[in-house]
Amino acid sequence: MLLSLATVRLMVREAGRSHFDHAKSERELGLGFRPLEQTIADTLAWYRGHGWLPQPAAAAKRAPGLTA
Repeated sequence: MLLSLATVRLMVREAGRSHFDHAKSERELGLGFRPLEQTIADTLAWYRGHGWLPQPAAAAKRAPGLTA
């Protein structure tokens, strides 16, 4: 799920005032949440697949220890 900048700003502003509990959405809507790392990896793959980001460099050109 991608959030707009306005949504993120609202969440930051409301962080001390509001409490968001995802248990109800999981229970009543059957939603599930996954690790942030997986979401970011899938988002980058989607952007690359649609030409919004360049494809990663070939493995031989990558710096040691880096993965895409």
